[in-house]
Amino acid sequence: MRHLLEQWTPNARPALEIRFPTPA
Repeated sequence: MRHLLEQWTPNARPALEIRFPTPA
């Protein structure tokens, strides 16, 4: 699902790591 998040929020990547910690 990480790739989906980065698809529309590439700039929020650091924030996504905090909100949705994904392995690798």
